[in-house]
Amino acid sequence: MRVLIISEEPRLTGLVQNALGSAVSVSAINQWKVAKSALTQVRFDLICLDYQCVRNENLDVVVSLRSLLASVDTTLCLLVRQVDADVQRFQVALPRLDDVIDMSMGKEHFNQRLTKHKRSEEATALLTLESELHASLIDMRRSTKYEVFGISKGCGRQIVHARYRSLVKKHHPDVYGSNVSPRVKELSLEIFLTLKEHYLMLLASEPDLQSAPKPAPKSVVSESADSSSTLSRIESLSGFKSKQALRSRRQEHGLAGESSEANFPHLEMNSESFLSEVSDVEETLSLAETSAAERKQKVEALATRSQEMRRGGIAPARQAFNAGYLLFREKKFPEALALVKRAHELNPDPLNSTYYAHLLFRLDPGEFRRSEKLLQDVIDRGAEPECRQALPDAHLFLGHLFKARNQPEKALAHYESALQLNPGCVEAEREVRRSELRSKRLSTNPGDYLRNVFKNK
Repeated sequence: MRVLIISEEPRLTGLVQNALGSAVSVSAINQWKVAKSALTQVRFDLICLDYQCVRNENLDVVVSLRSLLASVDTTLCLLVRQVDADVQRFQVALPRLDDVIDMSMGKEHFNQRLTKHKRSEEATALLTLESELHASLIDMRRSTKYEVFGISKGCGRQIVHARYRSLVKKHHPDVYGSNVSPRVKELSLEIFLTLKEHYLMLLASEPDLQSAPKPAPKSVVSESADSSSTLSRIESLSGFKSKQALRSRRQEHGLAGESSEANFPHLEMNSESFLSEVSDVEETLSLAETSAAERKQKVEALATRSQEMRRGGIAPARQAFNAGYLLFREKKFPEALALVKRAHELNPDPLNSTYYAHLLFRLDPGEFRRSEKLLQDVIDRGAEPECRQALPDAHLFLGHLFKARNQPEKALAHYESALQLNPGCVEAEREVRRSELRSKRLSTNPGDYLRNVFKNK
């Protein structure tokens, strides 16, 4: 059994421990703001609220406890020194109270009233299970169907089906057996039906990759071999082959986007790729009807660019970033930080700086000033072409930073900017939706009624 004491009186911890026994886990917090934060993260079986500790924050306490305890089975006891008019108004405003214990009536009375709320280990375990299932259900409803299944769009029906079978084995109502509470049965059934609904929607939207016929290669109707040769020369001269290779390299490292390749001329380009382009151009120009001077000029330009990249260390930086980005996607953050840091030191471009700042703050919150400065620099330079790719992630990561620093208004502004720049950003969309839901819950406050209840007379 887990008990939380919200009181400025240190002796209460010993009194509650003696009344409920040594097997009970008792935690004590002497400030309401800290306790309110703890209640959003940990579920307690019993809360002992000392009215003396929250007397000056009545309205905030009522609103917070109503929203926090509405969906969990937690016993709430109010500890008072004397039942006066203020306590009675507090009881009326917060009908969720399970008991009011007057500590002026002595230790024996306190122990008797508190012992009534002691729960067995079986009951505590059952309530914990109910709380976990409820949290899972809420998370499913707030997430997209792809997030619930942990898959990406376009993966195919076979992967959807395999993932569905795995989730059903974990969340099917029969997993919990018959010796559970009606609430557990209800929650497990809702989770199962939600999974089934998402499964049917995914089957309807995903292609059947196994049975889908391979698209036939596009044939070019040509009357002679000369027209086919002309088409190949046009494709080569337009840079089609090099752009196609560049797009494939981006997709392999998860960096594909809708932006034009012209905005990121250095992305995924190393010395080998430039040398291969040099050979392609030489071969193409030998087929095309161009002068030797033009051929020499283009080849020398590409060779010069390749040498500049070798001297600047951009290729090693990009390789380190790509390796770190893959580890970041696998949630191996310490290893990812080492590689992204090296990429940032070799070439502090906006993309390297953005991910380095995020990983730095994620692993060491004390570095928030440095991380904030790096991300803000990228955002301030957002109009520059080289910052366009990193800008949505910079807003998203700065939103995470402000959210961790308990600045929800600033966080929401950056989440909205990230979603506007990249409508496919699931993280930003989820945070905006959570903020909207939170605003709706806060809008259902007691209003004028509670303001009149706690109005100073």
